[in-house]
Amino acid sequence: MRVLVTGGHGFIGRAACARLAAGHSVRAASRRSGLDVTRPETLPPALAGVEAVVHAAVEGRASIVEGTANLLAAARAAGVRRFVHLSSVAVYGAAEGAVREDTPRAPGDSAYGRWKAEAEALVEAVTDFEVVILRPALVYGPGDPLWIGRMARRLALGALGPLGAAGEGLADLVHVRDVAEAIALALTGPPGLYNLGGPAPVTWNEYLARLAAGLGLAPRPLSPAELAWRARLALPVKALARALPPLAPLLPAALRESPGAGELALFRRRARYPWEKAEAALGWAPRIGLDEGLAESLAALRPRE
Repeated sequence: MRVLVTGGHGFIGRAACARLAAGHSVRAASRRSGLDVTRPETLPPALAGVEAVVHAAVEGRASIVEGTANLLAAARAAGVRRFVHLSSVAVYGAAEGAVREDTPRAPGDSAYGRWKAEAEALVEAVTDFEVVILRPALVYGPGDPLWIGRMARRLALGALGPLGAAGEGLADLVHVRDVAEAIALALTGPPGLYNLGGPAPVTWNEYLARLAAGLGLAPRPLSPAELAWRARLALPVKALARALPPLAPLLPAALRESPGAGELALFRRRARYPWEKAEAALGWAPRIGLDEGLAESLAALRPRE
């Protein structure tokens, strides 16, 4: 197929393009290449001759919601046959236990979850071409800026460490190459909605301990009381850093990197996202275990000699 990948220069988009290039003609598109999903006039040239779209662009509400609406309209006009939409388990909000695809969308206080839920509703309303919605859990791997990059930085600063009872929630981590494989299968598999969970969720305490060990760090434990006061103090510090970027380097780095209330709730949440439906319909299952994925991710963090 001729495939357009939006967000093609981003973390998931790059992995998707690399995987799809093995059997398809791939066009990686992003603002860097002149495509901006928030500007409808940039879409028709990128969609010319395209049979399928993989929508992986993520940059705020405008990109996630309005951008999805613009892209769907442009895809319809271009005669696209299939649309693969990258969503997120954030649409499930605070749901716990085995959270399957029929669990109602209830993103709660998560702005990102609400935006993803709005975008999903737009995709589900399409009737004139085939759509697949993929809901990955926590996507990590080499070059991941969040679950690897930011967590490593926080551990080094002492903003994170062993969390005790506050870290006994489940970290359902799925490797970016496994997500890219699901995208490839979604181009030809049955339309529908699919969770993409990891092979074996671990607690956040275990994940942070393994990440710290891989980095050669031994961070001190953080009590619930310390986590709570750090979260409160971090709010004005983060707000000031956003409002006055030149001041950011002068603010306490450990507070700037301290998790807020939403993340603390995530660290406590005992949720996993079964992928049996994706296995049955698409033939997909996560193949990369945490040991292999962490080793590969940490190797990418180390400076090259």
